[in-house]
Amino acid sequence: MLGTKFKRLIAGLLAFIMLFGGNAVMASASEKDSGSSVTDTSLADLKELLNAISYDEYEAKNKNVPKAKEAVVIDVLDYTVEKEYSEPFAKHTVIETVGDENQEIEVLYTPQDGSVSWTVQIPETAKYAIKIEYYPFENNRSTSIERILKINDAVPFAEARFLTLPKNWTNQYAAAVIEPEDESATAVAEAAEKAGFVDAGSTVTAEGGKVSITVPQYMTESMREFCDTYEVRFFTTDINNNEIRPTAVNTPKQMDYYLRDSSGYYTDVFEFVLEADENKLTLEGQNESMYIKSITLYPAEDILSYEEYVKDLGDKADIVGKDYIKLEAE
Repeated sequence: MLGTKFKRLIAGLLAFIMLFGGNAVMASASEKDSGSSVTDTSLADLKELLNAISYDEYEAKNKNVPKAKEAVVIDVLDYTVEKEYSEPFAKHTVIETVGDENQEIEVLYTPQDGSVSWTVQIPETAKYAIKIEYYPFENNRSTSIERILKINDAVPFAEARFLTLPKNWTNQYAAAVIEPEDESATAVAEAAEKAGFVDAGSTVTAEGGKVSITVPQYMTESMREFCDTYEVRFFTTDINNNEIRPTAVNTPKQMDYYLRDSSGYYTDVFEFVLEADENKLTLEGQNESMYIKSITLYPAEDILSYEEYVKDLGDKADIVGKDYIKLEAE
């Protein structure tokens, strides 16, 4: 605990030094329509950060507050803009694939800055975990989405200032090209189709004595054997024929984020105390835009320790497994 407070103090002092080191520049460019400056806002944030309690202290302070009994779903389209800077908050429609059908889903676009709030009715004072369903905004910036959570206009504990929502990244592989020596390109293409590449989403083409196979969505044993036989590789190569690591591309999709410690120090999800009656939840943008589909307050489940898990198994704990699972670790 002492180490955490010391680091927080050092971070605050460094921020203070950097803030006033560039004060002359900031004073000319930081004025907002509200009449307050970035300097004033930064000082208020710094003071709030230094005075904020840790999640450990927050838990100890609220240890007698019971867990919620049922979930509460917030209507994200019934929102109030607290601070609006670079772009407007707005309702949008995204296309979501459900099974074999495409559905139009209404979501809320939130820019990388500004603040948006929702008013929620809580039946009784209790602890709630929070889940956000969201779509990252499509761009290739490597930075994650960052938000600050406030409850009734206050950050409940220090770690709630550093919420990090990941993006979805997909490796971009190259099409494999086979130049058969003892077989025709047509025969090799037929073998690839028989191995299951087409069923796995690949495109297999035979042209000019070569066979081209795009990256499959998954790999089966028969496909792996085909790759071993024909030395199939899905990597771009440099001028020396060395394989290059694939480029990661931001490919937005619906994602779930359970509010937790972004540093990983606390492994469980955060539990927030909400008082009975009306409460205001605010998300303040710090980095990257996103679309919010839903926000759900729910009772967090207690995860069993390994000792408790073994105890619950009873006599089954002595059973030795005879099956095996093979994992490709390449």
